[in-house]
Amino acid sequence: AGFVGGILGLQGGILTWGLQYLSGETVEERWNREFLYNQDRLRAKDKERKSADPRQEFLEPEINRTRSTDDEDDNWLRNTIIHVRRWAEENGILNRQEEQITQKTPPWERGRD
Repeated sequence: AGFVGGILGLQGGILTWGLQYLSGETVEERWNREFLYNQDRLRAKDKERKSADPRQEFLEPEINRTRSTDDEDDNWLRNTIIHVRRWAEENGILNRQEEQITQKTPPWERGRD
């Protein structure tokens, strides 16, 4: 009985392998294709759901407006801080960052002096 089962299992395995080989697509490739298809379908449903939401027409303009002003403010503030820091380093008010890194003692060596 075991011998017959082994022979039938071998035939089934060879038949399955042959069909996969003839189709030209492995199981991994098929699963990947199905996964991408499902992801695209879910994205389309989500996009459709968001477009049907009446709250979006009120939220989107405000989001876009706050992003643009925040970016401009951040760039202006960032540039000012960089210029002030460089000026302070050049005039000796602040140590240069490289000097600060080399002068710091590790926590395990503090308090030994």
